[in-house]
Amino acid sequence: MNKVKRYQEDLIKPCRTIKTTLMIWIISSLTANMIIYYTEMSLLKYPLIIATLLVYFITIKKIKMSLKEKHFLREFSVYPILMTIIGLFSSNNINSVYSSIPLSLIVVVAALNYIYSYFHDKKMICLMVINVVFIILVLVIDGLKMPFINNVISLSILFIASLMMKEEL
Repeated sequence: MNKVKRYQEDLIKPCRTIKTTLMIWIISSLTANMIIYYTEMSLLKYPLIIATLLVYFITIKKIKMSLKEKHFLREFSVYPILMTIIGLFSSNNINSVYSSIPLSLIVVVAALNYIYSYFHDKKMICLMVINVVFIILVLVIDGLKMPFINNVISLSILFIASLMMKEEL
């Protein structure tokens, strides 16, 4: 009887814990970016960026969720890992590449596409279009060459996406 109930609960696509996990990760990433940007301590940069990734995996492990949610978040973990790698290397040798192509914004387009494929929410397409328009503006105007600004904008777009998620589909 318990297995049947658990199976029925897993047939729906709940979103509450996905939303919670993404919001915790995004808020911790935004906080880390603010601390890195507003303090001149370069010693804190790498531990803070890695800590945001650890926060994501700890919330996946500690929050009670269905199997579908856990599976979605484990597959989605590619995007926080990519954002972490971009954050770690944004001040090194690839800074010239990063300043011309906003890699974090491209990762956000892929993440929004993955969220859309899971939830089939048309609002995610609107956010993807807004993000692509912003990428084009950055490439055409060539004015935003600061990795901090690109990270904050990309995390803000993901934050808006997580706010727009429905509780259950």
